[in-house]
Amino acid sequence: MRLVTLDTGGNGRTGVIIGADVLDFTRAAAFVPLAAFVPPAMPALLAAREEGLDVIRRVIDAVQRRSADEQAAMRADGALRAYDECALLAPVPSPGIVLSHGRAYLSHRKEMRGDKYDPSTESEPPSAFLKNGSSIIGTGAAIRLPKSNPAM
Repeated sequence: MRLVTLDTGGNGRTGVIIGADVLDFTRAAAFVPLAAFVPPAMPALLAAREEGLDVIRRVIDAVQRRSADEQAAMRADGALRAYDECALLAPVPSPGIVLSHGRAYLSHRKEMRGDKYDPSTESEPPSAFLKNGSSIIGTGAAIRLPKSNPAM
């Protein structure tokens, strides 16, 4: 199950990838009433834990059991859209904190230094480090470089 946050021009809405399509739970509620119980914000959806995921599984099953005509009506309404046509935000927009693992950072340092990498000059790699929540972006979103350091 791949959950997404759809860019709706505001804070976004939760959705799920079904094959080559994305289901917008808020719009799908008109066709699958159970979808109305899926929170529109990803933090609330994640807080629902296994019960929330169970509701999503049941909504997915209901959508997949719909006839071709019913699925066409869902497409016409925008409840079901091709993945390629969807603008996605970060999976969890504006996360409060992003904790990253230090091993990935060490491998990044090796990658950046290439042939000049000398492990004897490395101090103990950090076990974890923080990233700014604004560094998390949606699929295909432009990476904005800071004006103060455009060569970054």
